Amino acid sequence: MPVTQYLTEAGLRAIVRNPAGVRTWPEQHMTGFGTKTLPDADLDALVAYLKSMAPASGKVTAALV
Repeated sequence: MPVTQYLTEAGLRAIVRNPAGVRTWPEQHMTGFGTKTLPDADLDALVAYLKSMAPASGKVTAALV
């Protein structure tokens, strides 16, 4: 299931920027990507790419964030 089907765009952006601020789990190792590492324009492009890979319906079935 594509991430864009279970996360809102805001939730996806939040998880990329600060995963622990959205959700924590045991053995969590992923750190966030700040604007120096991943500029806003690049995050915009990433979100657009992920949306383009979603099925044609593009509907969010259950928003987690």
